[in-house]
Amino acid sequence: MEIKKIRAQNFKTYKSLEMDISMPPDGEQNIILIGGANGGGKTTFFEAIYGALYGIQIRNAEEFRQYLNAGVEVEKDVKIELEIHFSGYVMGKEQQYVLRRLYLLNSENKPVETVRLNLHGTIFQYGTFMALPERQKNEEAVNKIIKANLPKELSRYFLFDAMVAGNLLQADQLNQVIRENVVEVMGFNKYLRLAGVSKQLQQEYAAERLQQEQDREEYKRLTELKGEKESEKVRLQIDLNQCLEIQFSEKVQYQKAKEGISQTEVLGRQIQELENRERSVNERERQYKGQLIEFANTADLQTFIPNLAESVKSEVSSILKYKSEKEQERQNTLSEKQLLEIAAAVEVFIITRLSATDSPDKAE
Repeated sequence: MEIKKIRAQNFKTYKSLEMDISMPPDGEQNIILIGGANGGGKTTFFEAIYGALYGIQIRNAEEFRQYLNAGVEVEKDVKIELEIHFSGYVMGKEQQYVLRRLYLLNSENKPVETVRLNLHGTIFQYGTFMALPERQKNEEAVNKIIKANLPKELSRYFLFDAMVAGNLLQADQLNQVIRENVVEVMGFNKYLRLAGVSKQLQQEYAAERLQQEQDREEYKRLTELKGEKESEKVRLQIDLNQCLEIQFSEKVQYQKAKEGISQTEVLGRQIQELENRERSVNERERQYKGQLIEFANTADLQTFIPNLAESVKSEVSSILKYKSEKEQERQNTLSEKQLLEIAAAVEVFIITRLSATDSPDKAE
């Protein structure tokens, strides 16, 4: 892989950067050194190359502002742009690549990314705006092309500044970094991962067997507990039936008692009604007597008696007339003495006649 040009806009300390670092055609120059004072942008230069190749992670608007050049106002459609031109050999043939990445904030103030790779006129493009299946397909193709030229795992070996290299050497980590990167690129790590996965699976199988044993013991315990619960269930069912019978008996008694109470209440209400009526009659009698006494005390006797006499006058006349008639009838009848004398004369006459009838000869 040969990097030929790097361009950056609004990226950190670079408001606008465009640098041609292509090698001469004769091939005598194969190393490029970048120098400058501290704070001159050397590290940012390598970050621009690294970001153009592998992208930068911007999760929110705050991180977007951290990558944005300090002299640029955050306005609508303001962009961070990274573009890299490089070449590489595929199947023995040199290929030319132009890779560009754009970052901006959308209308919801969220960061979005657009990636475009031009491979000899063949365009591979993806971004946040695309449907997920198509985006994943194009992103996978772009990452595959970049990895074929310079894997991300080896980028630290080729793209670094002197300060970082010095720190790695002081910590005796450079060889380890190179080893890890080579192992990653050559695929040796796959076997290491397989070994790790195999060990992990063994541990999982052992844990699973242990879990099965525990589950077996737990199942046995639960089975025994189930038998105990079934026996207890039968016992509780018997108790429940007995309780239901008692409840039914008590319910019948309660119903009878309730009916007796209802009849008592009816009789009580009737008695109460009679007592109320009696009190009402007594009250009316008391009121009548009071009214009668009041009338007797307040009546005008001089007016009342003549009116009473006038009203009974005809009745008295009838009674006197009836008495006079009876006296007259009594005068027209025989007295008791006369009746006795008559009765004695009749008796003598009858005796005389009977004697004459019993003695005919004497009569002759």
